[in-house]
Amino acid sequence: MLLLVGLLAAGGWWYTQQRFLAADRDSARRVQEAEQRASRLEEQFKTLRDSQNQILSRSSTLEAKIAESATQQEQLASLYDEIAKSRGDSVLAEVEQSVLMANQHLELTGNVQGALLALQNAERRLGESEQSQAIGARRLILQDIERLKALPEVDLIRSAARLDEIINRIDRLPLLADAGQEAPGSPGTAATAGTSIPQKPGQQPAQAPAEASAGAPAGGPAASPAADEGKVRLALRRLYASALENGARGLDAVRDEFRSLVTIRRIDKPDSLLLSPEQKHAARENLKLLLLNARLNLLNRHEELFRQDLSRVVESMQRLYDTEQHDVKTAITTLQSLRVQSLVLNLPSLAESIGAVKAARAASEKRS
Repeated sequence: MLLLVGLLAAGGWWYTQQRFLAADRDSARRVQEAEQRASRLEEQFKTLRDSQNQILSRSSTLEAKIAESATQQEQLASLYDEIAKSRGDSVLAEVEQSVLMANQHLELTGNVQGALLALQNAERRLGESEQSQAIGARRLILQDIERLKALPEVDLIRSAARLDEIINRIDRLPLLADAGQEAPGSPGTAATAGTSIPQKPGQQPAQAPAEASAGAPAGGPAASPAADEGKVRLALRRLYASALENGARGLDAVRDEFRSLVTIRRIDKPDSLLLSPEQKHAARENLKLLLLNARLNLLNRHEELFRQDLSRVVESMQRLYDTEQHDVKTAITTLQSLRVQSLVLNLPSLAESIGAVKAARAASEKRS
């Protein structure tokens, strides 16, 4: 029993020792695994700390770049504001210059078209601008444009062209002193040549007796004496009518010839018939100078001086030129129609538009 007890005790002790050894080995293994895990965790923690440091450095760099970009954005915004303000000021300056130019066109030369183009340019520039203070100025400029469009048009270029045509024809217009000098191809020369006798309208040319006899109906070889007597009477009647017609035309030609040789006219100032060639040339040159001066006053819109020059030209032409000629009548009629033409219009004032543009520019400069 003691031996059995001793064996059981020895067996229990051995089993216990084995269990303790197994527990020690297991504890050692676990400690070793824990140490390995701790080392791995330490390495991971170190890696995470390095990553965090990198992230922090990157975040600081990004913050610096964000701050720099914000500064640049503020600078760009301020620069854009300055550019926009300066652009608005330059637009208003151009508009003011255009309105002042239009006012000069109206006050100095009365050029409505030039003023209209300048105002349209100013209105277009204000339409492209986004400034609120330019709305009132644009409205006034549009009103001035409509008032200029409603004015009657004065065609100075056409009037100047008509004056140039008369100036070019001055040397060809007949003077009273040239009344005795008949130009080639005139009616008197044509009548003297005797190439043809004028024929009255509605008259038919007379047939010759031979043609009259030829036009009679032809009789047969056994024609009666009554038929021959009728042919003779018909031929005599035609010959008589032809003689009367030729005599009347000859008398008309003689009367026209005498009328071309002698002309009776009333001239209040007979000195105009006694001009020498030098005086004729001087009279024509004087008229040319007066017409050129009238043309200059026309282009400068000096209405009173223009009318005075044309009155002097018309008076000189009526006194020195042959007013019975068609070209002289046409020239005098043209000058009289130009003399009554109005050159000065009731032009509107652009003072309100100029004041509005200046006020808008002052407000823009004050704002900036």
